[in-house]
Amino acid sequence: MSFQQIKDRAGQKPVILVEGASDVFVLSYFFNQMGAGWDAGVLVKAAGDKNRVQKWVKRASNWVGIVDKDAWSVEKTIKLAQDSPQLHILPRFCVENYFCIPSELWDALPVIQKQGKNYEDFEQRILRKLPDWVAHGALWRVIQKRRSILIYDSAFPSALDASPVTDIDKIRAILHTWHAKLDPDQIIQEYQYELEKAEQYSEDALLKTYVHGKKFFNTVVVNDVLNDLFGQKSANEWQQLLANTNGLALPTDLEPFLQDVLDDVRSLSQ
Repeated sequence: MSFQQIKDRAGQKPVILVEGASDVFVLSYFFNQMGAGWDAGVLVKAAGDKNRVQKWVKRASNWVGIVDKDAWSVEKTIKLAQDSPQLHILPRFCVENYFCIPSELWDALPVIQKQGKNYEDFEQRILRKLPDWVAHGALWRVIQKRRSILIYDSAFPSALDASPVTDIDKIRAILHTWHAKLDPDQIIQEYQYELEKAEQYSEDALLKTYVHGKKFFNTVVVNDVLNDLFGQKSANEWQQLLANTNGLALPTDLEPFLQDVLDDVRSLSQ
């Protein structure tokens, strides 16, 4: 939906703006555990992506936004909170990281499905894949940082795209600048440093804030574990099963976060 469509639908009601449709479903499920009536006079709508959430909450005085933390640094989250007080950043990497902790998942599975199954086996099936996905998370962070530097510091590709550049020496100089930003040895060094930093995290912290939750959930939790043990379902179907009656309990790191969001909504609607 566009900004105007959501605004027309909301009227004078406050809006909790999230990134995607699955976020609407999952976060509404967790909001329901905060108590009945939380959604009275408020709409939860998907903007489509993180950038739109950030922009649109600045355009509407009674809208609040929820976005994934991803790999944002503490410094960046503090700055964003100062620049946009109506923006709330999830405690975990993304919404799907609330579907990655073995103990939380196991408790959310229907009892009938767990009959004849063993929690220790279930846990190890998830955790044995963790080192590979920590490595993926480390490289993902390095590449995202490098991409940002390339685009914003080196004007890739706008330096050659925005207007005609016909001077060969200028073209060569621009290309050399881009090439220097993609030095393999430098990137590998940054990757190895990021891996060393990741070693300081506990398994629990890695699953909550380091691995790319959407990819880890789809690839490991769903395809490699849940479907292998309990039968074939899509990632969306597993989310709906786990975020349903007697499903995932409200995580301790999410409850105060959601309370802050609701308090913000109520203050803006007064």
